[in-house]
Amino acid sequence: MATKDEVMERITDLGLVCVVRLHDAGGMDEVVEALGAAGAQIIEITVTVPGAVELIRRYSVEFEDYLFGCGTVTDPATAIRAIDAGAAFVVSPVLQEEVVSSALSRGIVAIPAAMSSTEVWRASVIGADAVKLFPAKVLGPRYVSDLLGPLAGVKIMPSGGVGPDNASSFIEAGAAAVFSGSSLVSDRMVQMGSFDEIEGVARQMILAVSHGKRRRA
Repeated sequence: MATKDEVMERITDLGLVCVVRLHDAGGMDEVVEALGAAGAQIIEITVTVPGAVELIRRYSVEFEDYLFGCGTVTDPATAIRAIDAGAAFVVSPVLQEEVVSSALSRGIVAIPAAMSSTEVWRASVIGADAVKLFPAKVLGPRYVSDLLGPLAGVKIMPSGGVGPDNASSFIEAGAAAVFSGSSLVSDRMVQMGSFDEIEGVARQMILAVSHGKRRRA
């Protein structure tokens, strides 16, 4: 198991966490393989996916070069179950301090969500490794750069409506990485067997993130 520092280094180096939120887990193997083929090997599986924890357990063994995290975690018990299954990071849709504490007590990366400057600051104070800024599409890239003025040491990771069209702008604004969900993997894509499309969008996302990093440098 990678250390917390190693996990965060991989996340920020790639700059992309692929969020998989599906109503049917039937195509999950193909989704994971498609994302991996694109080089997008950091994957958050939300607890809303049927059998999410067991999927994390299996994939953490079968795909050793990947990092799998558990998302939409709102209670400590679920966090611990996911960590015991092999989750390398735990993501919350809210600032739930008990979830953060549970992850940190096990030496696992904790990424809670926040929106206001006070929430972002509070997440940092309680030890969160990064903060998921949600909903990013509503707030926009300028909000990221404005937050990082007084809160320069916080790793901000926008989520919600982030795709190939705006990922570069969020990274250029100072985001440490971005989360991408429905624009990258959707029920429609899986139902239609469009795994080539998933791989293609993932490649676009990686290029967009790289472009943002170059413009920020």
